[in-house]
Amino acid sequence: MTSYLLYGEWADREGKNRQELLGLAPYATACLTCGWCACWQELGLLEYGKLYCLDVDKSLVEGFNPDLVLDIHSTLSAGAERCHFVWNGASFDGESAAAFAAKKAAMGEKNQRDFLYHTAHLLHAMGETFAQLLPGESEAICQGALAAFAGRYGQPAADAVKAAAQADFEAV
Repeated sequence: MTSYLLYGEWADREGKNRQELLGLAPYATACLTCGWCACWQELGLLEYGKLYCLDVDKSLVEGFNPDLVLDIHSTLSAGAERCHFVWNGASFDGESAAAFAAKKAAMGEKNQRDFLYHTAHLLHAMGETFAQLLPGESEAICQGALAAFAGRYGQPAADAVKAAAQADFEAV
């Protein structure tokens, strides 16, 4: 779990997510403000955000290593005052926490991916899932999502996401 936390591939460069440390052993964090949750509320999509929050981080952790477990005790999208995460398997004392923070700082952003990558990856993954669960409807669903995205962020941004979604996300 410590490696998962160290090598995370997204950083909030815009400061929309405000987090705090809840504990070191086990390592537990809280998210007090969330850019995704704020956007879902603004767009009237909070019911979908609730579902996303229940699964996305747990699935990312499991995809990194199937033996890892993330407990999510609460989420902002479900009406809680914070998201509460317990990263099972990551425990620190003062010295190891300082060493971890120094190592993460030394790594900088070399493992980070930009929002275009993550948006394209989400479109690709959802398209694959829809193709399995809703044969014949996947293309229309993805095109509708891209049209809504274009309406909010502009056609060039939607075109960039569509092009980037053609990547092989299974390749390392």
